[in-house]
Amino acid sequence: MTTFATLQTKHEQLLARQDNLPEGDLRRRAPAAMELLEDARRYTVEAVAQSDQVADPRERDLLRAYLRYWATFIYDGTGVFPKTDLRPAALSGREAAPPAPTPDTTPVARRGGLPGWLWGLLGLLGFLLLFGVASLLLLNRGLDVSESVDPTLPVPITAQPAVTRTPLPQTPIPAVPIDQRNAAQIEALFSADAHTGGALAVAFDPQKPELATGGADGRVRFWTVPTLTLSRQLDDQRGWVRAIDYSPYGDRSSVPGLFLTGGNDRSLRVYELESLQPFADYLPSSGNSGFVFAGRFSPDGRLIASGHGDGVARIWDIASGIENQTTQQSAPASRLAQIPSGGTAVLDVAYGTGGSVLALALSGTDNGVQVVDDTFSFPFCSLTSGPAAAVAFSPRGDLLAAGTEDGRLLLITATANGCQVAYENPAHEGGLTDIAFSPTGDWLVTSGRDGVMKIWSVDGNWLADHQVGAPVAAVAVSPDAGYIASADENGRLILWGIP
Repeated sequence: MTTFATLQTKHEQLLARQDNLPEGDLRRRAPAAMELLEDARRYTVEAVAQSDQVADPRERDLLRAYLRYWATFIYDGTGVFPKTDLRPAALSGREAAPPAPTPDTTPVARRGGLPGWLWGLLGLLGFLLLFGVASLLLLNRGLDVSESVDPTLPVPITAQPAVTRTPLPQTPIPAVPIDQRNAAQIEALFSADAHTGGALAVAFDPQKPELATGGADGRVRFWTVPTLTLSRQLDDQRGWVRAIDYSPYGDRSSVPGLFLTGGNDRSLRVYELESLQPFADYLPSSGNSGFVFAGRFSPDGRLIASGHGDGVARIWDIASGIENQTTQQSAPASRLAQIPSGGTAVLDVAYGTGGSVLALALSGTDNGVQVVDDTFSFPFCSLTSGPAAAVAFSPRGDLLAAGTEDGRLLLITATANGCQVAYENPAHEGGLTDIAFSPTGDWLVTSGRDGVMKIWSVDGNWLADHQVGAPVAAVAVSPDAGYIASADENGRLILWGIP
């Protein structure tokens, strides 16, 4: 058995033991859980030590995913995140280099009566003479190249690997960020036919020039920014993909970069961002949870909030994957809960700054906007706005934007003392579908079933309308504020910016 196969078998054995742990045993530090923690720690040490024997790139990606899975398990139980960096693969399968030749100590024979060193000097002078003549010939040919090349003959091309490339429009890249002053000047710069049956979700990578889309064809696709060249995709989704999100990573979080998806198969799937290898699945304990309409990482990257078709918002601990059956008011440190909302479905979720509060957009109820405190156990704000479809907090956390199913945009101040609607405007005929703030929080963009994308100031003033041409399902703003992305029900992805 190969080294990787052995490590994979041990990983699966640990998973089987984890599945048999009663819920809460890890937090109660039960003996079986502590034994599994110690064995998981030994496994990570062994896997890192033997990783230099795993050379296949795909096997190394899988091993890296196994290590990070158990590292998060260990972190949840001990508060220590163990080392997971793989060692460089050892060289294998190469012939040994031939031994260096033994210096010849035999005396040099004399040639024609001359000493050997003189023959060597004459040979070197001859080589330099030939080199000089050849250089002069090449220089002369280069000066007369225009006369010696027949322009009617094809220029030979060096063979290159066969790569299929989509022709890109020659549109200039935006030179300045979008702001309140130039919002009316943005145009559609690049577009792509992203999904068959409709594009339903869009999100920008927080660290690099990439965005992702999810669609009704069950695919998640990743696109380079700004050219919208398809770079990779996920094909293991079952049914519509309604929710996607990038975790905060890099300087913003000590947690590895992750990516989540959710949709019609009821489960949240989380992947390693770089390798797109599965990290974990989060499946509600209820068999009637319905579709996943929304999924968001917390600002520290350690929790996920999800909105479901049974009207319940769920909070998941990424490391343990546990979802509590009931709200844990006596143990808020667990940060795990189910939040019954009173609506028929939770269509969107949004974390406040630092994860201090959680906002919900609820369908099928007059109390369409609800805000819950950081224990996820106390709804301190509930607005009788009518059914809502979208919520978003400003980056500063001082403003909550909500969009209703009848097309209104609400700008709300939410504090521990309650919520107050600061501005309310009719925004979209047929319903508002999504909201995204700019990185600075100075403006926001909304989308609607009327096929229009609108830009607003944070004091409720309308700044610009942009016709998309089809009902818009989702919008997002790039981290540098240079682009807005829209995903519509015709399956198109459009990148907007200043030409």
